[in-house]
Amino acid sequence: MVNDTPKLRARWLAKLVAVGAALAFSMSSAATAAETSTLCVKVPSANFRSGPGTDHDIVFIADQFFPVKVLEKQKGWVKVQDFEKETAWIAEQLLSKDDTCVVRVKRGNLRDAPGTKSEVVGHVGYGEAFRIVKRDGHWLQVATTKKTIGWIRDDLAWGD
Repeated sequence: MVNDTPKLRARWLAKLVAVGAALAFSMSSAATAAETSTLCVKVPSANFRSGPGTDHDIVFIADQFFPVKVLEKQKGWVKVQDFEKETAWIAEQLLSKDDTCVVRVKRGNLRDAPGTKSEVVGHVGYGEAFRIVKRDGHWLQVATTKKTIGWIRDDLAWGD
């Protein structure tokens, strides 16, 4: 039995290391998931830049409610990814946690109630961003800054 003690210790140590590695991976995955939240532009229009600072080139400009996924934060700046998978930096103070979406199809129907049998009251187009007022199954009631405008299916949009 004395000869088995080093083997038992080695097995126990190997199991302990495996459990520790699994726990560390789990914690890092949880941290990554927490950091990859969706935020949106809270001002009428915002510049997205190639790096963290106003001295970097503007990559694109987006309007209020435009949602982005957070990838990284650095000294008041946030590296984000949009629905087209483009990455850029934006000043953190220009973002909020509002529930928003952006239309990801060329043209979609805007309806007066959730459901494909509801009356079409207008259309939405690629890249238009809206605040989500309410959810009903796979339907989103969306609004502009001034008013609620109708319902779209959630598979036509990207965001929260």
